[in-house]
Amino acid sequence: MNFKNYLNEYIKSDSSKKEWEMMLAGYLPLRPNFFENIPVENVFHVTNKKGFANLVKYQNQKKQIATFSKGSERLSRGLIANAEILVQLKGKTVLTSNIDLYTQLSRNGYRWLRAPDHPYISKHFSEKMFPKMIEFMKSNDEFLNFVKEDNKTARTPYEFPKPSSSFLGMYIYSFVENDASGKFKRDFIQFYMDEAKKLITPTFIKELREVLLDENDENDEIVLHDFTIIGVWKIMDETSRFYDADYFDSFDTLIKKYKIKYCGEIQRSKIAKINTKKNSMPKCKD
Repeated sequence: MNFKNYLNEYIKSDSSKKEWEMMLAGYLPLRPNFFENIPVENVFHVTNKKGFANLVKYQNQKKQIATFSKGSERLSRGLIANAEILVQLKGKTVLTSNIDLYTQLSRNGYRWLRAPDHPYISKHFSEKMFPKMIEFMKSNDEFLNFVKEDNKTARTPYEFPKPSSSFLGMYIYSFVENDASGKFKRDFIQFYMDEAKKLITPTFIKELREVLLDENDENDEIVLHDFTIIGVWKIMDETSRFYDADYFDSFDTLIKKYKIKYCGEIQRSKIAKINTKKNSMPKCKD
């Protein structure tokens, strides 16, 4: 596996990464201030009790979550955490897709799109960002001084990637991870966001949305922020922990504490059949 694939798989393997890790892989930041914010209602999210507690705290904030309006059997079991709770929400979205976007979460609560999963992003964003990042490294005194000192003892002196390179390589990643100062990382993040904002034009957004809505998958993905919880269901099947009285009581205490509407129980198999476009949604009991 080459470094480019290694880095992508490394980021994909965890639920949350640092911003600069996403940037070195050329990911597209889905920050709300870069996109038009579109109101949406009747979207859903599956999570466990710990995730639900965090979800309650994230209401009416810029932190982003992955939601859906079209379910699937795979999604009904949870993609990251075991699905124990179904949550219905409304909020704002920067991106709606007919396919699972496989967005990645950074530690600051924003979501990112992996270029390898989306050819349009690779061509119109990542391939334009890599030369800019190389130029940033070439003009940064901290990195240049590091290279100068490292080359004194290196078996093979470091050479910058060609401007046409589609990734930066292990050397730069290792420097940022192990040797770069906090100031370097802050400057690099600011640089990346400034350049990303220039590339994320109204035309880019329009074409990206058209591409994502022109495809189909077993479930969709809607990146949601500034959201409010409408109601919650306990997901029931033979694996459900809600049969444990203590587990149920702690969940019941949580929804009462935050005054969340409890909608009842739902069988896991019914989550796969959710499709709001066809008005196929679970009904919240009165």
